[in-house]
Amino acid sequence: MKISLLKFKNKRQIKTDILFQSISTIIITVFMIVLYSYVKNTDSIIKQSEKYLKSSSRFISGKLMSALDNAENIVNAQVPFLENLDLKDYAHNMKLYQSFDSLLKAYPYLTTLYYGTPTGFFVEYGLIERVRPFLTSVDIAVPDSTQGVVKIVSHDDSSQKSEVPEQWAFILENTKILTTPISTQQTEYDPRKRGWYKQAIKTQDLIWTDVYVFKGSLKNEIGITTSRTIVDSAGVPLGVFSADMTLKSFKDYLVKNKPSKNGNIFIIDNKSQIIAASSEIETVLSSTGEADLTKIGQSSSAELKAAAKEFKTNSLQQGVVFFTENNKDYIALKTPFPKKLPGEWSMVVVAPLDDFVGIIKETTKGNLYFSIVIGLLAALSSFYLARSISRPLKLLSQEAKLITDLDFTNTPPITSGIREISELSTTISALKNSIHSFSYYVPKSLVKRLLHKKNTITLGGHKKNMTLFFSDIEGFTTVSEGMSPERLSIHLCDYFDALGKIIISHEGTIDKYIGDSVMAFWGAPITDRHHPKNACLTALLCQKKLTELNTAWENNGLPVLKTRIGIHTGDAIVGNIGSTERMNYTVIGDSVNLCSRLEGLNKYYGTKIIISQSVVDVLKNQCYVRALDSVVVKGKTESLKIYELVGLVSDDPLLLPTQEVLFFNKEFESGFTLYFDRKFEEALTVFKRIDETLRKNDLSVVMYINRCAEYIKNPPPKEWDGIYRLTGKL
Repeated sequence: MKISLLKFKNKRQIKTDILFQSISTIIITVFMIVLYSYVKNTDSIIKQSEKYLKSSSRFISGKLMSALDNAENIVNAQVPFLENLDLKDYAHNMKLYQSFDSLLKAYPYLTTLYYGTPTGFFVEYGLIERVRPFLTSVDIAVPDSTQGVVKIVSHDDSSQKSEVPEQWAFILENTKILTTPISTQQTEYDPRKRGWYKQAIKTQDLIWTDVYVFKGSLKNEIGITTSRTIVDSAGVPLGVFSADMTLKSFKDYLVKNKPSKNGNIFIIDNKSQIIAASSEIETVLSSTGEADLTKIGQSSSAELKAAAKEFKTNSLQQGVVFFTENNKDYIALKTPFPKKLPGEWSMVVVAPLDDFVGIIKETTKGNLYFSIVIGLLAALSSFYLARSISRPLKLLSQEAKLITDLDFTNTPPITSGIREISELSTTISALKNSIHSFSYYVPKSLVKRLLHKKNTITLGGHKKNMTLFFSDIEGFTTVSEGMSPERLSIHLCDYFDALGKIIISHEGTIDKYIGDSVMAFWGAPITDRHHPKNACLTALLCQKKLTELNTAWENNGLPVLKTRIGIHTGDAIVGNIGSTERMNYTVIGDSVNLCSRLEGLNKYYGTKIIISQSVVDVLKNQCYVRALDSVVVKGKTESLKIYELVGLVSDDPLLLPTQEVLFFNKEFESGFTLYFDRKFEEALTVFKRIDETLRKNDLSVVMYINRCAEYIKNPPPKEWDGIYRLTGKL
């Protein structure tokens, strides 16, 4: 019984654990809540009020933004229509006025729509209920059933008059006819001198004006205007079309949408001037007739002045501040106006905290003590639960990270009393062993890439410039015939292990082992900007390592393994090749086949490492090579210049060729050049001297001795290019 209970304790379900902790916390919490009717602290109340103000500000700014956007859309939509009208033929533009009438009725925050031309011709349309106060003030008789008023001002460019007649025409509801214009007082109004006209003509784009005093049908009203240039097909300005919005329309909306009972909303500019407010702050005209906006410091709103001071003290251009004014706590929110307008408008919302807190604030202090008790109990319970889960999960996460980095270092087993975590630990341990085994069959760089890659592996490859590497053991058939399969496999594994470590340590990817051959490549899956050099460095180090191993093997009575290597740089297709059931990460293409041929050419020339012209072109002066021949290998039609790699420019003396090798290369190059210059007798003399004094029976030297002798006896045709065409399998 004791063993069963212990087993249950050590392997309990995480669901049971969490339920126990949660239920106990809830029971205690409910008991405290019942005991003390309601718990709320001051911080949460303030956060709620802040949240509400932000929501209210977003809502109001969104509505104002919508109004401004609609004004822009109306102007943008009407301009193309106006481009096709005779703007001076105002008497026959009834469809235009009807359109204006519908827009002003649909969007009541717009006051008038109008346009002006480069000749000083001006037409303005307004609804009768908005224009009537001005008409009454100048004793203009308004016909019955008037629905719209058209104001016309025309300047004659040839005239120097500063004043011209101000004309009015009316559209009646029933007849839909424009009445004959009535001339009233003289006016100096010229649209070309107004800011809305000049800004639009200058920018050739949609503009918003700063706050200014209207001089049209709504004289002495203060507001803002959006305008856009009317142009003909050649881009020549025909005029400017505009829509007015008064500050009163902003104020009316703010009054209807106050944030709270005693809260207020203010729109201010970067000069601390009040554009509009939900409180009684009026904008008046100066003695010069210009707009005289009330500054924050001059306003009657003590809470606005205190909020502005608080924002300035905290160097805040936007955000939330709390302050006290006249023994009342306030919250203020300042946000930039969503639309970029002249003057860089901002919206300030100010409200007493009591508007949000109310009676709850009175009981906050008492509730705070109970909240502390509940918090401590919940914290203790949560701490135990979090620790029992997070600690082993953190260790498992670290273990998983080691796996993705292919770090298979032995770590202590991760234990947990929670069954699900214990099972997860066992699963990760099994996964670690599986991936460790998997990395022996697939290049580790590819395994790491697969572990970090989030997408599913798919068939297919992509073209990439790479360096390819093929190696083969000379006379392996003879070696294998003289050893038992068991000894041969061990001997071959030692060989592969030595080469494989060198390849991998120099950024190479082992593609596969083909019998006694090794196929590798550089440049994928990890990008390597120096892949030709790394491949050549690997080849030289492999040959150096094999020299050491062959000495040891020979001393132990094992056969030596001489290796021939071919290296080529070129484009190949690299990726997942195979079927949906099984695939290999490998390279295919003509470059692969060519590299395999290069490896086989070593047998023909008696060399250890042959590289192609493309490798030499990349390395240039970084390598020591001996030009061997220009050949066309089997299955190819284009010639290829091939070289023997004898060393690399390096601080490591093991990578540098000896003086004897350099002298041999120099002599060979002399004969090589004479041979391709068709000076076969001179070349023969050089190659014979090399054979007699430097390297007796060197295959490449003997080959050129035989070729020169043949061409002396049977000279090649004039079109002879020196290219040797190989026909058999190497």
